[in-house]
Amino acid sequence: MPNIPLAAVLDNDSYNNENSVLRAEHENLRIEYILAEDPKSIFKMKRILKNNGVIIICIDGNTGSGKDSNDYTAKLLNSVVNVRSGSFRLLSMTKKPFFPVLANGDILQIYDKCYVEKSNIGVSIEYLYRTFNNLLKENPYLWRFWYIYHKQVHLWNDPPPINEGDIIPREMWFTFLEKSGEKVGLEVSTGRVYKMDS
Repeated sequence: MPNIPLAAVLDNDSYNNENSVLRAEHENLRIEYILAEDPKSIFKMKRILKNNGVIIICIDGNTGSGKDSNDYTAKLLNSVVNVRSGSFRLLSMTKKPFFPVLANGDILQIYDKCYVEKSNIGVSIEYLYRTFNNLLKENPYLWRFWYIYHKQVHLWNDPPPINEGDIIPREMWFTFLEKSGEKVGLEVSTGRVYKMDS
């Protein structure tokens, strides 16, 4: 097997929650971990690509270092979310392709390679999120990031009218409080998220 540099870009939470057995397997495969929140992450990724390496990036966590000065938006389910653009801009600069890979349970669905042009970064993002959307609608219970979905929302939906005494089935809704005290509602059947009255 050729000595191809391999790296996986993870958010801090995913890295800290990865079990020791899986981490040991990755180390045996000589996979380098790059934390998305690390200010040097983009330079580490550039080095891997320069050496014709392969980088696995979980884009659904949508984390990175600092504030993205060139973020984009994309439709995810029935909301519009902010999307960090650093990885896409890096691909356009290095002229390296990406392969969308969706994990559907134990099955990996690999799509045709795509190149990102500086002038069409938004098109690449829309294509990737559209592909993700289709799978998410089929199997919403498989997504690991429902708990931070609302943090990515760019345009909020108007909350539906709820009258005093209305009973809402638990499987239809989740509500939770942010640290700020803001109450957020998630309508599971549609993926809409709302800022709720406390």
